[in-house]
Amino acid sequence: MFRSLLHWMVGSLLLALVTRTWLFLGIFEPVTVSGNSMAPHLHGASWKAQCPKCENLCAYAADSDLRDKRLDCPQCGSRYLPLAKLELQRPDNLWIDRTAYIWRQPRRWETVVLRTPDDDHRLCIKRVVGLPGEVVELRHGDVWINGQVAHKSLADQRAMRLPIHHHENNFVLDNLPYNIGLSRKLHLVQDFMLSAKVQILGAGNLMLSIDDGRHPFHITLVPREGQVLLHRCGQLMQKSYLSPPSRELLKNDIVQVELSNFDRQLLLAIGDRLEVCLPLADSFPPAGVTKPLSIEVAEPHVLLGDPLLFRDIHYLPQCEGARRRQTDPICLQDDEFFLLGDNSPISLDSRSWGPVSADLLAGKPLLDR
Repeated sequence: MFRSLLHWMVGSLLLALVTRTWLFLGIFEPVTVSGNSMAPHLHGASWKAQCPKCENLCAYAADSDLRDKRLDCPQCGSRYLPLAKLELQRPDNLWIDRTAYIWRQPRRWETVVLRTPDDDHRLCIKRVVGLPGEVVELRHGDVWINGQVAHKSLADQRAMRLPIHHHENNFVLDNLPYNIGLSRKLHLVQDFMLSAKVQILGAGNLMLSIDDGRHPFHITLVPREGQVLLHRCGQLMQKSYLSPPSRELLKNDIVQVELSNFDRQLLLAIGDRLEVCLPLADSFPPAGVTKPLSIEVAEPHVLLGDPLLFRDIHYLPQCEGARRRQTDPICLQDDEFFLLGDNSPISLDSRSWGPVSADLLAGKPLLDR
């Protein structure tokens, strides 16, 4: 009798949830992005310019006054992109999956749609960085959880990385081409990624370098012997062996090779397989670096293509124009999340609102470009 009553109660609750979602809210709801707080990953109307040298598409907020501006390519550094060829792009369109969080809670680094805390009739999109019960802190551009840097998986790094806007002999800063009309103080960054397509045809070796301004790391791939040699500041730090699948990929195919130091963690990936995953103990503020990444070949039997340079999102303790500055750790309650926008300089988020209650979450955004 009790078991039947329990089954009836659970079934009624589930039916009520599904009925409310289906009839009153709709399982999927279309929306259009109007703001820039998640740019460049999601954005409203924007100007697009194509670099004539590397063919990279550069985006700038549609409300930016681009007259008398010097537009440079964030990928290859080419100067003076042709303003005459600017094209106005429509904003991103999204569908909201309102059932996504009925059965589970959002994961860290996942984007969510929520009702804005200061106006629950307005929807916005942010990224989850702090989960219920955690202590969240923003330090040196990184997210810290319970006293430790929060690491991103390779997939999350790929989803969140930003192209480096950098010129030779200049320090790498947290500027974003999208914010070209915004005047603010820029900050040094130290989290980088190098991505390139590689094929090793013979006995060639591949050397990758990454430098955060304090400690240069050099990785040498020796596919013929299956070795990975890791040097720090010129000293051999680690010697390991490539997995058989990675050796075969490098020998027989053109494969994506990625090296990063996001979140104080050194990663080397060949395709989707991690070959190096090494925590970096230091947590100093960025020291500044002009040449963070390089790639070299020791023999002529290595093919390289599409080298791209990226950086991680550099989270600021305060967005532009906000009165509140988030410098102290935040303790989240059992039903609270800490949410941030990808365009940290302008995003209104938990740095201004504080923790966000779970009942404000409306669903998961599904991109429809």
